[in-house]
Amino acid sequence: MISFIFLFIKNTGEALKMASNQTDNNPDYKFHADTYKGVCTLIQVSIVLIVITLLLLAWLVV
Repeated sequence: MISFIFLFIKNTGEALKMASNQTDNNPDYKFHADTYKGVCTLIQVSIVLIVITLLLLAWLVV
């Protein structure tokens, strides 16, 4: 299960990198690049925190 989570986070990060590399056809990117990267990082961190919370809750149940 944990390996699946790491694989999901890795693939999400790669997809976000591919999306962020498409700057030629997105003129707003140069003005909002830092916000975009911050939102992507926030999404990844929130996914990790949700998974950790679920693992701790499962540990309490057992």
